[in-house]
Amino acid sequence: MKDVTENSFESIDILVAVAGKYLSEIFPPSLKQELNALGRVHYWDFLTGKGLDRELDRRLRETQAEILVTCWESPRFTAAAQRHNSSLKYLCHLAGSLRGYVDEEVLHAGILISNWADATSRSVAEAALMMILGLLRRCGETQFEMHMRGGWKLPKGIEGLFFQRVGLFGFGSVARELTGMLSGFQCKISAFDDYAGTADMERLGVEPLSSLEDLFRLNRIVSIHAADIQRNHHRIDEKLLGMLEQGAKLVNTARGGIIDSAALVAALKSGVIDAALDVYEEEPLPSDSPLRGLENCLLFPHQGGPTPDRRIDMGRFGVENIRHYLRGEKVKGIVDYPRFQTMT
Repeated sequence: MKDVTENSFESIDILVAVAGKYLSEIFPPSLKQELNALGRVHYWDFLTGKGLDRELDRRLRETQAEILVTCWESPRFTAAAQRHNSSLKYLCHLAGSLRGYVDEEVLHAGILISNWADATSRSVAEAALMMILGLLRRCGETQFEMHMRGGWKLPKGIEGLFFQRVGLFGFGSVARELTGMLSGFQCKISAFDDYAGTADMERLGVEPLSSLEDLFRLNRIVSIHAADIQRNHHRIDEKLLGMLEQGAKLVNTARGGIIDSAALVAALKSGVIDAALDVYEEEPLPSDSPLRGLENCLLFPHQGGPTPDRRIDMGRFGVENIRHYLRGEKVKGIVDYPRFQTMT
Protein backbone atom coordinates (compact mmCIF):
# COMPACT_ATOMS: atom_id res chain seq x y z
CA MET A 1 0.00 0.00 0.00
CA LYS A 2 1.14 3.52 -0.73
CA ASP A 3 2.16 5.76 2.15
CA VAL A 4 -0.80 8.11 2.21
CA THR A 5 -2.35 10.60 4.57
CA GLU A 6 -5.86 12.06 4.72
CA ASN A 7 -4.74 14.89 2.44
CA SER A 8 -3.27 12.66 -0.25
CA PHE A 9 -6.13 10.21 -0.81
CA GLU A 10 -6.71 11.77 -4.24
CA SER A 11 -3.57 9.99 -5.46
CA ILE A 12 -5.30 6.59 -5.14
CA ASP A 13 -7.17 5.13 -8.11
CA ILE A 14 -10.29 3.15 -7.27
CA LEU A 15 -12.21 1.10 -9.86
CA VAL A 16 -15.84 0.48 -8.91
CA ALA A 17 -17.07 -2.52 -10.94
CA VAL A 18 -20.64 -2.60 -9.63
CA ALA A 19 -23.61 -3.14 -11.96
CA GLY A 20 -25.67 -0.01 -12.49
CA LYS A 21 -28.85 -1.60 -11.17
CA TYR A 22 -27.22 -1.84 -7.72
CA LEU A 23 -24.97 1.20 -7.75
CA SER A 24 -27.47 3.87 -6.69
CA GLU A 25 -28.83 1.67 -3.87
CA ILE A 26 -25.40 0.78 -2.50
CA PHE A 27 -23.91 4.24 -3.01
CA PRO A 28 -26.67 6.89 -2.78
CA PRO A 29 -25.49 10.47 -3.48
CA SER A 30 -24.27 11.28 0.04
CA LEU A 31 -22.28 8.05 0.34
CA LYS A 32 -20.99 8.34 -3.21
CA GLN A 33 -19.63 11.75 -2.26
CA GLU A 34 -17.73 10.14 0.63
CA LEU A 35 -16.30 7.51 -1.69
CA ASN A 36 -15.26 10.13 -4.24
CA ALA A 37 -13.33 11.94 -1.52
CA LEU A 38 -11.11 8.90 -1.01
CA GLY A 39 -9.37 8.98 -4.38
CA ARG A 40 -9.82 9.08 -8.13
CA VAL A 41 -12.88 6.90 -8.48
CA HIS A 42 -13.62 5.27 -11.84
CA TYR A 43 -17.18 3.93 -12.14
CA TRP A 44 -17.77 1.10 -14.59
CA ASP A 45 -21.52 0.84 -15.17
CA PHE A 46 -21.68 -2.50 -17.00
CA LEU A 47 -24.47 -4.77 -18.15
CA THR A 48 -24.27 -8.49 -17.44
CA GLY A 49 -22.87 -10.40 -20.39
CA LYS A 50 -19.98 -12.37 -21.81
CA GLY A 51 -16.39 -11.19 -21.97
CA LEU A 52 -16.61 -9.03 -18.86
CA ASP A 53 -13.69 -10.78 -17.15
CA ARG A 54 -11.36 -9.65 -19.93
CA GLU A 55 -12.89 -6.18 -19.90
CA LEU A 56 -12.24 -5.92 -16.17
CA ASP A 57 -8.61 -6.84 -16.82
CA ARG A 58 -8.38 -4.10 -19.45
CA ARG A 59 -9.97 -1.43 -17.25
CA LEU A 60 -7.69 -2.26 -14.35
CA ARG A 61 -4.68 -1.78 -16.61
CA GLU A 62 -6.14 1.43 -18.01
CA THR A 63 -6.84 2.99 -14.60
CA GLN A 64 -3.87 1.48 -12.71
CA ALA A 65 -6.31 1.02 -9.85
CA GLU A 66 -4.96 0.16 -6.43
CA ILE A 67 -8.42 -0.70 -5.12
CA LEU A 68 -11.12 -2.73 -6.90
CA VAL A 69 -14.72 -2.66 -5.64
CA THR A 70 -17.02 -5.53 -6.69
CA CYS A 71 -20.45 -6.85 -5.79
CA TRP A 72 -23.19 -9.18 -7.07
CA GLU A 73 -22.84 -9.97 -10.79
CA SER A 74 -19.46 -8.26 -11.04
CA PRO A 75 -16.92 -9.79 -13.44
CA ARG A 76 -14.54 -12.41 -12.10
CA PHE A 77 -11.11 -11.20 -11.02
CA THR A 78 -8.97 -13.86 -12.63
CA ALA A 79 -5.44 -15.02 -11.92
CA ALA A 80 -4.45 -13.58 -15.31
CA ALA A 81 -5.84 -10.18 -14.35
CA GLN A 82 -3.91 -10.35 -11.10
CA ARG A 83 -0.67 -11.02 -12.98
CA HIS A 84 -1.36 -8.16 -15.40
CA ASN A 85 -2.16 -5.61 -12.69
CA SER A 86 0.58 -5.30 -10.11
CA SER A 87 -0.87 -1.95 -9.03
CA LEU A 88 -3.94 -3.66 -7.50
CA LYS A 89 -3.46 -4.15 -3.76
CA TYR A 90 -6.98 -4.36 -2.33
CA LEU A 91 -10.15 -6.12 -3.56
CA CYS A 92 -13.15 -4.78 -1.63
CA HIS A 93 -16.09 -7.12 -2.30
CA LEU A 94 -19.35 -5.59 -1.11
CA ALA A 95 -21.31 -8.87 -1.05
CA GLY A 96 -20.82 -12.12 0.87
CA SER A 97 -19.48 -15.09 -1.02
CA LEU A 98 -16.42 -14.61 -3.24
CA ARG A 99 -16.90 -17.87 -5.11
CA GLY A 100 -17.39 -17.01 -8.75
CA TYR A 101 -15.85 -13.57 -8.29
CA VAL A 102 -12.19 -14.37 -7.76
CA ASP A 103 -9.91 -17.23 -8.81
CA GLU A 104 -8.54 -19.30 -5.94
CA GLU A 105 -5.01 -18.58 -7.18
CA VAL A 106 -5.52 -14.91 -6.35
CA LEU A 107 -5.97 -15.82 -2.67
CA HIS A 108 -2.28 -16.81 -2.62
CA ALA A 109 -1.04 -13.69 -4.41
CA GLY A 110 -0.83 -11.38 -1.42
CA ILE A 111 -3.71 -9.10 -2.42
CA LEU A 112 -5.85 -7.90 0.48
CA ILE A 113 -9.42 -9.17 0.04
CA SER A 114 -12.50 -8.41 2.14
CA ASN A 115 -16.23 -9.04 1.93
CA TRP A 116 -19.25 -7.57 3.67
CA ALA A 117 -18.50 -9.51 6.90
CA ASP A 118 -21.48 -8.98 9.23
CA ALA A 119 -22.70 -5.72 7.65
CA THR A 120 -25.92 -7.33 6.38
CA SER A 121 -26.34 -10.18 8.85
CA ARG A 122 -29.28 -8.52 10.53
CA SER A 123 -31.14 -8.34 7.21
CA VAL A 124 -30.70 -12.08 6.58
CA ALA A 125 -31.70 -12.81 10.18
CA GLU A 126 -34.78 -10.65 9.69
CA ALA A 127 -35.72 -12.77 6.67
CA ALA A 128 -35.23 -15.98 8.67
CA LEU A 129 -37.44 -14.61 11.46
CA MET A 130 -40.13 -13.68 8.94
CA MET A 131 -40.02 -17.20 7.47
CA ILE A 132 -40.26 -18.81 10.91
CA LEU A 133 -43.30 -16.69 11.79
CA GLY A 134 -44.84 -17.38 8.39
CA LEU A 135 -44.61 -21.12 8.96
CA LEU A 136 -45.98 -20.98 12.50
CA ARG A 137 -48.89 -18.80 11.40
CA ARG A 138 -49.33 -21.05 8.34
CA CYS A 139 -49.29 -18.11 5.95
CA GLY A 140 -48.81 -20.22 2.82
CA GLU A 141 -51.76 -22.50 3.50
CA THR A 142 -53.94 -19.57 4.59
CA GLN A 143 -53.21 -17.71 1.35
CA PHE A 144 -54.03 -20.81 -0.70
CA GLU A 145 -57.29 -21.18 1.23
CA MET A 146 -58.41 -17.57 0.86
CA HIS A 147 -57.13 -16.75 -2.64
CA MET A 148 -57.53 -20.05 -4.47
CA ARG A 149 -60.40 -21.82 -2.73
CA GLY A 150 -62.48 -18.90 -1.48
CA GLY A 151 -62.31 -20.30 2.03
CA TRP A 152 -61.89 -18.71 5.41
CA LYS A 153 -60.16 -20.30 8.39
CA LEU A 154 -58.06 -23.44 8.16
CA PRO A 155 -59.34 -26.57 9.88
CA LYS A 156 -56.05 -26.92 11.78
CA GLY A 157 -54.67 -24.39 14.23
CA ILE A 158 -51.73 -22.00 14.00
CA GLU A 159 -48.85 -21.54 16.44
CA GLY A 160 -46.96 -18.70 18.03
CA LEU A 161 -43.22 -18.26 18.42
CA PHE A 162 -43.14 -17.59 22.16
CA PHE A 163 -41.30 -20.25 24.18
CA GLN A 164 -40.62 -22.42 21.13
CA ARG A 165 -37.57 -24.70 20.87
CA VAL A 166 -35.35 -23.32 18.09
CA GLY A 167 -32.20 -25.01 16.75
CA LEU A 168 -29.57 -23.24 14.68
CA PHE A 169 -27.32 -25.21 12.34
CA GLY A 170 -24.28 -22.94 12.11
CA PHE A 171 -23.51 -20.11 14.51
CA GLY A 172 -22.00 -17.36 12.42
CA SER A 173 -23.01 -13.71 12.35
CA VAL A 174 -26.51 -14.34 10.93
CA ALA A 175 -27.32 -16.95 13.55
CA ARG A 176 -26.08 -14.63 16.30
CA GLU A 177 -28.29 -11.79 15.00
CA LEU A 178 -31.25 -14.16 14.83
CA THR A 179 -30.56 -15.24 18.41
CA GLY A 180 -30.99 -11.64 19.54
CA MET A 181 -34.26 -11.32 17.65
CA LEU A 182 -35.59 -14.58 19.10
CA SER A 183 -34.72 -13.57 22.64
CA GLY A 184 -37.76 -11.29 22.72
CA PHE A 185 -39.92 -14.37 22.17
CA GLN A 186 -38.26 -16.16 25.10
CA CYS A 187 -37.38 -19.11 22.91
CA LYS A 188 -35.19 -21.96 24.11
CA ILE A 189 -32.35 -21.79 21.59
CA SER A 190 -29.68 -24.39 20.90
CA ALA A 191 -27.05 -24.60 18.18
CA PHE A 192 -24.62 -26.92 16.45
CA ASP A 193 -21.57 -25.70 14.55
CA ASP A 194 -18.59 -27.77 13.40
CA TYR A 195 -16.21 -24.81 13.61
CA ALA A 196 -17.46 -22.22 16.09
CA GLY A 197 -16.56 -22.51 19.73
CA THR A 198 -19.16 -22.71 22.45
CA ALA A 199 -18.18 -19.51 24.27
CA ASP A 200 -20.23 -17.21 22.00
CA MET A 201 -23.21 -19.53 22.24
CA GLU A 202 -23.13 -19.64 26.01
CA ARG A 203 -22.58 -15.88 26.26
CA LEU A 204 -25.78 -15.35 24.25
CA GLY A 205 -27.76 -17.90 26.25
CA VAL A 206 -27.66 -20.58 23.54
CA GLU A 207 -27.18 -24.23 24.44
CA PRO A 208 -24.34 -25.85 22.47
CA LEU A 209 -25.21 -29.27 21.08
CA SER A 210 -22.69 -31.96 20.25
CA SER A 211 -24.35 -33.30 17.10
CA LEU A 212 -26.61 -32.37 14.24
CA GLU A 213 -28.78 -35.33 15.16
CA ASP A 214 -29.48 -33.78 18.56
CA LEU A 215 -30.33 -30.47 16.91
CA PHE A 216 -33.00 -32.07 14.72
CA ARG A 217 -34.29 -34.39 17.43
CA LEU A 218 -34.68 -31.76 20.17
CA ASN A 219 -36.10 -28.74 18.32
CA ARG A 220 -39.45 -27.91 16.78
CA ILE A 221 -37.90 -25.19 14.60
CA VAL A 222 -34.57 -25.62 12.80
CA SER A 223 -32.95 -22.73 10.93
CA ILE A 224 -29.95 -23.34 8.67
CA HIS A 225 -26.98 -20.94 8.70
CA ALA A 226 -24.12 -23.25 7.71
CA ALA A 227 -21.71 -22.98 4.77
CA ASP A 228 -22.25 -25.05 1.62
CA ILE A 229 -18.82 -26.65 1.78
CA GLN A 230 -18.27 -30.21 0.60
CA ARG A 231 -18.77 -31.60 4.10
CA ASN A 232 -22.23 -30.06 4.26
CA HIS A 233 -23.44 -31.03 0.79
CA HIS A 234 -26.75 -32.90 1.27
CA ARG A 235 -25.90 -33.17 4.95
CA ILE A 236 -29.54 -32.65 5.80
CA ASP A 237 -30.78 -35.92 4.38
CA GLU A 238 -33.66 -38.34 4.80
CA LYS A 239 -32.30 -39.59 8.13
CA LEU A 240 -32.05 -36.13 9.71
CA LEU A 241 -35.40 -34.98 8.34
CA GLY A 242 -36.91 -38.14 9.79
CA MET A 243 -35.77 -37.06 13.25
CA LEU A 244 -37.93 -33.93 13.20
CA GLU A 245 -41.14 -34.14 15.20
CA GLN A 246 -44.62 -33.91 13.69
CA GLY A 247 -45.31 -30.30 12.70
CA ALA A 248 -41.66 -29.21 12.86
CA LYS A 249 -40.53 -26.18 10.84
CA LEU A 250 -37.38 -26.08 8.69
CA VAL A 251 -35.97 -22.77 7.41
CA ASN A 252 -33.07 -22.33 4.97
CA THR A 253 -31.53 -18.95 4.20
CA ALA A 254 -28.00 -20.35 3.73
CA ARG A 255 -27.46 -22.46 0.58
CA GLY A 256 -29.73 -24.94 -1.16
CA GLY A 257 -27.14 -27.69 -1.50
CA ILE A 258 -27.06 -28.27 2.24
CA ILE A 259 -30.43 -30.06 1.97
CA ASP A 260 -31.08 -33.16 -0.11
CA SER A 261 -33.95 -31.74 -2.18
CA ALA A 262 -35.51 -35.11 -2.99
CA ALA A 263 -35.58 -36.06 0.68
CA LEU A 264 -37.09 -32.69 1.57
CA VAL A 265 -39.86 -33.02 -1.03
CA ALA A 266 -40.72 -36.45 0.33
CA ALA A 267 -40.84 -35.14 3.91
CA LEU A 268 -43.04 -32.22 2.88
CA LYS A 269 -45.43 -34.43 0.93
CA SER A 270 -45.75 -36.72 3.93
CA GLY A 271 -47.14 -33.76 5.87
CA VAL A 272 -44.82 -34.36 8.82
CA ILE A 273 -42.90 -31.08 8.49
CA ASP A 274 -43.27 -27.60 6.99
CA ALA A 275 -40.46 -25.63 5.35
CA ALA A 276 -39.58 -22.12 4.23
CA LEU A 277 -36.82 -21.82 1.61
CA ASP A 278 -34.95 -18.87 0.18
CA VAL A 279 -32.20 -20.90 -1.53
CA TYR A 280 -32.19 -23.95 -3.79
CA GLU A 281 -29.85 -26.49 -5.34
CA GLU A 282 -30.72 -25.04 -8.76
CA GLU A 283 -31.41 -21.32 -9.12
CA PRO A 284 -33.63 -19.89 -10.41
CA LEU A 285 -35.94 -22.60 -9.13
CA PRO A 286 -37.18 -24.56 -12.20
CA SER A 287 -40.82 -23.98 -13.07
CA ASP A 288 -41.47 -27.72 -12.80
CA SER A 289 -39.77 -28.13 -9.41
CA PRO A 290 -41.72 -30.51 -7.15
CA LEU A 291 -41.36 -27.88 -4.42
CA ARG A 292 -43.79 -25.65 -6.27
CA GLY A 293 -47.43 -26.02 -5.32
CA LEU A 294 -46.80 -27.51 -1.88
CA GLU A 295 -48.99 -25.58 0.53
CA ASN A 296 -46.76 -26.39 3.50
CA CYS A 297 -43.67 -24.93 1.83
CA LEU A 298 -43.03 -21.19 1.65
CA LEU A 299 -40.84 -20.31 -1.34
CA PHE A 300 -38.79 -17.12 -1.73
CA PRO A 301 -36.57 -16.18 -4.72
CA HIS A 302 -33.20 -15.88 -2.94
CA GLN A 303 -33.97 -12.45 -1.54
CA GLY A 304 -33.12 -13.03 2.10
CA GLY A 305 -30.16 -10.67 1.89
CA PRO A 306 -30.35 -6.91 2.39
CA THR A 307 -33.52 -5.33 1.06
CA PRO A 308 -32.92 -2.47 -1.41
CA ASP A 309 -33.45 0.13 1.31
CA ARG A 310 -30.68 -1.48 3.40
CA ARG A 311 -28.11 -1.99 0.63
CA ILE A 312 -26.62 1.28 1.79
CA ASP A 313 -25.22 -0.80 4.68
CA MET A 314 -23.04 -2.60 2.13
CA GLY A 315 -21.78 0.67 0.67
CA ARG A 316 -21.15 2.26 4.04
CA PHE A 317 -19.18 -0.79 5.18
CA GLY A 318 -17.14 -0.69 1.96
CA VAL A 319 -16.35 3.02 2.30
CA GLU A 320 -15.27 2.51 5.90
CA ASN A 321 -13.04 -0.39 4.89
CA ILE A 322 -11.41 1.62 2.10
CA ARG A 323 -10.81 4.42 4.57
CA HIS A 324 -9.24 1.94 7.01
CA TYR A 325 -7.00 0.62 4.23
CA LEU A 326 -5.84 4.09 3.19
CA ARG A 327 -5.02 4.99 6.79
CA GLY A 328 -3.04 1.80 7.29
CA GLU A 329 -5.64 0.47 9.74
CA LYS A 330 -7.02 -3.06 9.91
CA VAL A 331 -9.70 -3.83 7.34
CA LYS A 332 -12.78 -5.70 8.54
CA GLY A 333 -14.07 -8.89 6.95
CA ILE A 334 -10.70 -10.04 5.58
CA VAL A 335 -10.99 -13.19 3.46
CA ASP A 336 -7.92 -15.41 3.45
CA TYR A 337 -7.65 -18.82 1.81
CA PRO A 338 -8.91 -20.87 4.80
CA ARG A 339 -11.95 -18.64 5.14
CA PHE A 340 -12.54 -18.71 1.38
CA GLN A 341 -12.68 -22.51 1.57
CA THR A 342 -15.53 -22.42 4.11
CA MET A 343 -17.62 -19.73 2.42
CA THR A 344 -21.01 -20.46 0.93
